[in-house]
Amino acid sequence: MKNHISTIILLLILISTETAAQFFLEKYVHSPFWLSFVIGVILYGIVAVLYTYILHAFKHKSNGLTYSNIVWNTGTTVSVTLVGWAIFQQNLTKVQSLGIFVTILGVMLVGQTYM
Repeated sequence: MKNHISTIILLLILISTETAAQFFLEKYVHSPFWLSFVIGVILYGIVAVLYTYILHAFKHKSNGLTYSNIVWNTGTTVSVTLVGWAIFQQNLTKVQSLGIFVTILGVMLVGQTYM
């Protein structure tokens, strides 16, 4: 159970770090302030390190890496979408919003085998 909780925390940190990296790179695109670019690149380096920890955590578990990767990608998709909407005034169509909902539903369905 302790390993499960630490993996969830690691995934949340990974999602947050990648979302922050995306934020700084998007900020750089809109206003070429070189520090935003540097911070975004450094954060992506941290993402690589965090993902390596997840790879090590699941090297002996069947399908654990698959589920973690699905949660990570979906979590990042949702969080980056929210940042884009809240900070950069980006909007989604109804079809795109439905696509994100279906993706979240898919994670829940895949996760049923891990509960």
